[in-house]
Amino acid sequence: MDLFLGSNVYHSGVKFWFAIRRNVAIAILALLLADGCKQKNNSMSEAATDSGEAGEAVPPDPMVTRELFLKWRSPRFGTLNPQRMNNPVWEWLVKSRINAYQATRRFNGPSAMDAGPGWCFDRFGQSSNQLPDGRVACIAGEHEDSYDPDFYIYNDVVIQQPDGRIDIFGYPREVFPPTDFHTATLVGNRIVLIGSLGYPDERRPGETPVTILEIGALSITSVQTSGSAPGWIHSHQATLSEDGGSILVQRGKLDRGGKDKSLVENIDDWRLHLGNWR
Repeated sequence: MDLFLGSNVYHSGVKFWFAIRRNVAIAILALLLADGCKQKNNSMSEAATDSGEAGEAVPPDPMVTRELFLKWRSPRFGTLNPQRMNNPVWEWLVKSRINAYQATRRFNGPSAMDAGPGWCFDRFGQSSNQLPDGRVACIAGEHEDSYDPDFYIYNDVVIQQPDGRIDIFGYPREVFPPTDFHTATLVGNRIVLIGSLGYPDERRPGETPVTILEIGALSITSVQTSGSAPGWIHSHQATLSEDGGSILVQRGKLDRGGKDKSLVENIDDWRLHLGNWR
């Protein structure tokens, strides 16, 4: 095993992830600049309405009655891979982008303190990919933070059609765990998801979650990689190589497994080879 500083490559014939030690001063400068903004990971939620007044002005879909809202107000996992979970309530929430609290007020629903978090499409840490056929795939993400009773980390895929139609797909938790602040890299007919913040008790420090969304079937498969990996990383960047054979992972934050669940900056670059997941 050899380690070279600067632009050279850390290489091991046994370990298949490649780590490239970057110039520390440059990395620190980049991190300081990045910390000035609240990352949304290319989230469609940048277009979402944060103001309660603006959200209340969005007209509801005529098909959405209070009875139907109460039936579909809560998030849920799918039972198939994938399971189409379209319903007028969620489709309206995707189009309107109002948050769970606003939707509850609109239909005089139960408090999230009593009934649990409400489903919504106002999210942070959600990825968005434009597909070759014009569709947009929005994947997972979280609503608010743990202090909020509507806080929830999703494991769904929402497909926005060019004509405005919406398709919503759910997955079993064991197939696609709740995921946020990941990266989603379009590679041919699939999207490669790397990393996640996730719920604190569900993180696996030392591991790096890698999953594949097949664009055709919209099924999700977990990938078992080998070798040295970044660890439990999120809020990073992922760049596909020019030849489409690997993904470069940079920056982001890591959960090292400390008792206080504190996060540290990732100052290394990592390359995942897609041909053999090394």
